Amino acid sequence: MLIVASVVSGVAGALFNPAVRAYIAESAGDRRVEAFALFNLFANTGMCLGPVVGSALVVIDFRLGALVSALVFAALAVAQMLVLPPHRGERSDTTVLGGWREAFADKGFLAFTLATAALFALQNQLYLLLPKAAVDATGTAWATAAVFGASTIATLGLQVRSTDWCRRELSRAAAIALGMALIGAAFLPPVLLPASAPGTHFAAVLVSALLLSIGVMIAQPFVMELIPGYAPQGLTGTYFGVYYLLSGVVAALGTSAVGLVADLAGDRAAWASWICCALLGLASAAAVTALRGSRSLATAQAP
Repeated sequence: MLIVASVVSGVAGALFNPAVRAYIAESAGDRRVEAFALFNLFANTGMCLGPVVGSALVVIDFRLGALVSALVFAALAVAQMLVLPPHRGERSDTTVLGGWREAFADKGFLAFTLATAALFALQNQLYLLLPKAAVDATGTAWATAAVFGASTIATLGLQVRSTDWCRRELSRAAAIALGMALIGAAFLPPVLLPASAPGTHFAAVLVSALLLSIGVMIAQPFVMELIPGYAPQGLTGTYFGVYYLLSGVVAALGTSAVGLVADLAGDRAAWASWICCALLGLASAAAVTALRGSRSLATAQAP
């Protein structure tokens, strides 16, 4: 039943994620990046607080956690139907399959997708590698709350400010590259302060959570802003869907690779998985930098 629930959750995400981002992209006009920054503030805060609240509920009873989650989603669904202004997206002249073919044939869009897909693979480590390291360093499962708390505080305090500064001072590609470089650098503190010193290692994990969150909040709004720039009229949702499909595949492969490296390295080379994540983030930053002068990225720039 847990597998069935996971599949249903995945189907729900496949329906919701492209649709909500297409809605924002088409209704925000020339304030698209600010809209995505605000969206990320709430979304990432929820993603950090959710595991903490869920863990507390599961300690009481798993069924209570499941019931509360279901009621939250039901309440949000009703609220959106009643309050969210209706917005009919522009229709495309092509079919669904034709739209997919067009997206997969767009070499500039695919290059941008592959260059930035590491964003989601590494953001997922906030829920995998970092909490595990925090628990290993402290010996208590509640150390994960500190990791999520650090990320939540950073997001609430800096998301809107960082997006506004980057919009004024940097190009979109430069902001994405800076964010990805910070995400890669976020995995270096636990390497410099190894697990042999549990207290300092735990502090290094918290620094990693902060840097990772700052990198995500810098890069993500501009990534989301640029995707609709590649899409022809009426295919904004399709392009978001393809982007999330390919990013999900990269995230699954990347997370599996990090786990495999951690298992093979063991305690003898616990730093190996951190180095893999750092290299992936820095490689993504380099790939985005290489695209800065490309015509495809210039075409995608929003007004």
